[in-house]
Amino acid sequence: MEALLDKARNISTIKEAEELLSLAHPNPTALFHTALNLAKKAHAPQQRKSGEPYIIHPILVASITALVSQDESMVIAALLHDVVEDTDYVIEEIEEIFGEDVAHMVEGMTKIEDIRDVELIPSTSDKRLISSAKTFQKMLLSSIKDVRVLVVKLCDRLHNMTTLDALSSEKQQRIAEETMVVYAPIAHRLGISQLKNRLEDFSFSYIYPEAYANIENYIENNSQNLHLKLNTFVRNIQKLLKEHGFAEGDVEVFGRVKHYHSMYQKMQRKGIGIDEILDLIAIRILVKEEIDCYKVLGVLHLNYKPIISRFKDYVTLPKENGYATIHTTLFNDDGIIEAQIRTFEMHQTAEFGVAAHWKYKEGRQTKQPVNLEWLEGLQYQNDSVEESYSLAKGDLFVDDISVFSPAGDNYTLPRDSVTLDFAYAIHSEIGDKAVSALVNKRKASLLTTLKNGDIVKINTGDDAKVHCSWGDAVKTSKAKEGIRAACNAKLKICNEMAERNIEAYLQNSSDEVKEFREEHFKIISNQAINKVEFDYCCHPKMGDEIVGFVEDDEVIIHHKLCQEAYKKMDANEPMVFVAWADAKTSRYQLIISLQNRQGILAELLSKLAKMELNILNIELGIKSSDSAEFCKLEVETKEENAKRLEEKLSQKFKLIEMISLNDAYKK
Repeated sequence: MEALLDKARNISTIKEAEELLSLAHPNPTALFHTALNLAKKAHAPQQRKSGEPYIIHPILVASITALVSQDESMVIAALLHDVVEDTDYVIEEIEEIFGEDVAHMVEGMTKIEDIRDVELIPSTSDKRLISSAKTFQKMLLSSIKDVRVLVVKLCDRLHNMTTLDALSSEKQQRIAEETMVVYAPIAHRLGISQLKNRLEDFSFSYIYPEAYANIENYIENNSQNLHLKLNTFVRNIQKLLKEHGFAEGDVEVFGRVKHYHSMYQKMQRKGIGIDEILDLIAIRILVKEEIDCYKVLGVLHLNYKPIISRFKDYVTLPKENGYATIHTTLFNDDGIIEAQIRTFEMHQTAEFGVAAHWKYKEGRQTKQPVNLEWLEGLQYQNDSVEESYSLAKGDLFVDDISVFSPAGDNYTLPRDSVTLDFAYAIHSEIGDKAVSALVNKRKASLLTTLKNGDIVKINTGDDAKVHCSWGDAVKTSKAKEGIRAACNAKLKICNEMAERNIEAYLQNSSDEVKEFREEHFKIISNQAINKVEFDYCCHPKMGDEIVGFVEDDEVIIHHKLCQEAYKKMDANEPMVFVAWADAKTSRYQLIISLQNRQGILAELLSKLAKMELNILNIELGIKSSDSAEFCKLEVETKEENAKRLEEKLSQKFKLIEMISLNDAYKK
């Protein structure tokens, strides 16, 4: 793909474009030549903003499409994708000449552009993200009938991104933003990494040109050292695999420097600079058979210490878009290196996603190898476009896990989903009535984080209680929607009751109303407050909505939606206004290496407490066969400077990794 795009950037004549297309699609049919000639004739009078003949664009889009998919009907549709929109040809003529299949795709492409023209507002407007979200939503709905339309549209957008220099800076910014929030996520979800990575990097270079330039300069300045490390590691792996019986033709090992946008995302998540990223480089190992993936994995883990928390097996449990690869991260002498292990066939699927295995007979589709139900699941019904986009973005920008029902039904969920996400995935009514769960036949709460391959059973009941704070814990839009709908009604009642009780309490005294600060709380009352305590029944976290009840000179704090608080409000017990005085906190995931000795965990917890880190979750596990251990923690802190926090932690612990959980993609 990179070689094709490099050539495409330097093409200025129709002849050069046709030569590139012949390389990408070497065995054309007579119908293909008919399409090429028709497109050339239809677009003959037109020019692009750059002054080049317009026909060069559809020819190059067809070249990219041919590289992504071997289906000629898609290549023909790419050649013709602007004919109906920009020339005198009508869709009935296209169908008469090229058949229903091609006409269907060309019509789908035309619909997408019609929506875009209507919905997109000028780039100078501060509402362009909202408009892009609406375009995003409607484009999915209009294209859901045939995913091939999406694939051709992605190829079209990729070529457009290579020619943005001819446009004004305002248009460059608008198109880049639209690409980042609309098209790159679709490419990701369809599993077409060849398109997704390049769409993101092109967009990134226009949206954040300074950040892009900083990364580019760093990589160029350190290119020799990075490639030396990469080549050395590749040679070492090749030697190891040969020693363990892999013949030269049966395995391929190659390395790469990671894409700029993925580096930028990591910098933002972890609050670090480019020079602090440990795994700038990665390797891929391709083998012939699935069983060989696990043989290679054994060789790697026996010779390099892996970070087990990063290990993922998508070979046993592929993603719903067909992606299958083993991911593992290894300690090397020079840092950390990510390794991906897959078969040659899996590599095709990983690079080209849904387009990798399209099989057609006489121009008609005969096999669709992936489950595309996720598209239907993105048809959000919110009134607010911003909320629709936020939910859809959450579904598209994360990795997946596969979870099973006791009957063996497979459900694909976002990474870090909880059992309640699974309940809503089965049916909204199951989610609303969920009371408990069994995960791998063991009792589990509704907020238990699920892992790849878990078997989950949901127990339901008519007395199910929805906690609004759960909205932050679930990951799927369907679960968030269900919780929000249930809580909005409940919250309205609670607010009315609380306001009534607070007003009655204040009116019963002639004392002056004052504002108090007690510990982490702001309290408004007409009597002195000497103590603030939590009740036993609920455990609100900082930032949760809370209410306060007066008992003598004390204020008892409850979560606003606590059942006990509801009873107290219903009984008209006296209340005061209470709120968090400082609700700004940050959350991080830490991976810390520990010595395997008695009392080490107690020491760790003690040190973290002294640093005023609130521990939300902790997991322990064996890191390697040499008895070294590590733990993964989720912590909450008031420290706003991530770099300063990381320095403090590194002084006290062997900190392997610190990742911000306040990532923009998780908000």
